Formats: sequence, structure tokens, C-alpha cells
Amino acid sequence: MINRGFGGARLTDGLHFADRVVLPYAPRVIVLNAGGNDLSSGKTPEQVRDACRAFVQKVGAALPKTKIISISLPPVLRAANEPDGYATIRRSNALLAELAKEEPTLEFIDLFPAFSGADGQPRAELFVADGTHFSAQGYAIVAGLLRGKL
Repeated sequence: MINRGFGGARLTDGLHFADRVVLPYAPRVIVLNAGGNDLSSGKTPEQVRDACRAFVQKVGAALPKTKIISISLPPVLRAANEPDGYATIRRSNALLAELAKEEPTLEFIDLFPAFSGADGQPRAELFVADGTHFSAQGYAIVAGLLRGKL
């Protein structure tokens, strides 16, 4: 496995740099954990979906057998304090799930059920102190969900 992600990246960055950081490696599978930075920078759920579609199509044109697994946006703690935080995340996830039905090389993993407690609130122990990035426990859950797709 090769980690080609970089901090603060948006989907448009992944698209822009795909020729240098993705395509030369000709991966069989790409795990795409993206969209949160896009929303944080003011992008709409539709813009997140469209950028994901463009990335999938760019990869597909060069590497038609490469499978892409899109990990949903989790219920980050910070979003609980924003008026439409969870609604925006859920809308983005719904659009990405729909896109996965349209794009044959794209699969979608919904993190919301695993990252939410019985009360519907995010499980704080799955995040580090910033409430956005995954803790070791959070990554363990994501790894388990990915194993089911690989």
C-alpha cells in the first residue's frame, strides 16, 4: 500500500495531481478518503460529488480496471456545532453513494453507522482531540470496513 494523500487536500487537488501521485503507480485499488476539506472550504455537496466524478473518470480513462473505494464523510464532532453540519455531510454522502451506483469502478463505504452511537451522536473515542481526524480506534473500524471490500 502506498499513501498518496496529503494534509488539507481537496478532491480538486487529487484530480489536479493524479497524473503525478496516482496514475504512475497503476494501482489496482484506490481508497479515496476525501470531501471533508472541500465542505470546510465552502464547497457544496454537489461540488464534492462532481469533483469525485471527475477523479473517477480521470482514473478510469487511464486505468480502466482500477477499483476506487470512496469512504464517506464521518459524523465529525465539529459538525455538531454547525447549524446544518450533519445535514450537509449526509447530503454529500448520499450523492457519493448515488455516484457509486452510476460508476462501475466506484464503491462507497458509509461510515455513519459505525461512527455513530446508539444516541445518533458521533462516537468521540473514534476521533483525536481535533474531533475531525480518526483515532487509532477509528482507523481500526475503517480498516475493518475496507477489508470487506478488498
